[in-house]
Formats: sequence, structure tokens, C-alpha cells
Amino acid sequence: MRNVTVGIEMFDCSICSKPLSPPIFQCSKGNSICSPCRDKLLESGRTATQRCHVMDRVVDNILVPCKYHPRCDRKVPYY
Repeated sequence: MRNVTVGIEMFDCSICSKPLSPPIFQCSKGNSICSPCRDKLLESGRTATQRCHVMDRVVDNILVPCKYHPRCDRKVPYY
């Protein structure tokens, strides 16, 4: 599949809005959350979470051009 467009904000944490990077968790309401936000939720005792392995694989495969050197042909994960 080529030329697919997806809103990149879909891959942001539902709590802090930072880009998701593995390990990614899903709260009991189905929202994707980052590891630091999950830790805060667990400390407060507010919700149960589970690991979301499929989102780990998705964000690991969103590759963008290297932004550190203009002639670099390397692709890196977007986060």
C-alpha cells in the first residue's frame, strides 16, 4: 500500500499528547497511553491498564527521514 495519509496525532498519548513510543499501554476505556503516564495512573490507583503490543509494532514501523543530516538517507521511527 502506498500514499496512505494518517493524522500523526493519532499516535500521541491520550493523556500528555507526546508521541507514543514502546512500551505502549491501553487503559480500560481503550485509550493509548505512554509508559510514564501509565505509571502515574497506577500510582493514583485510578485505572487498570494492559500492554498494547499492536501499537508498539505500529509506531515502530512509522519511519521518517533522518532530520539530523540533510544528506542522510536513513529512515528512523517517528518518535
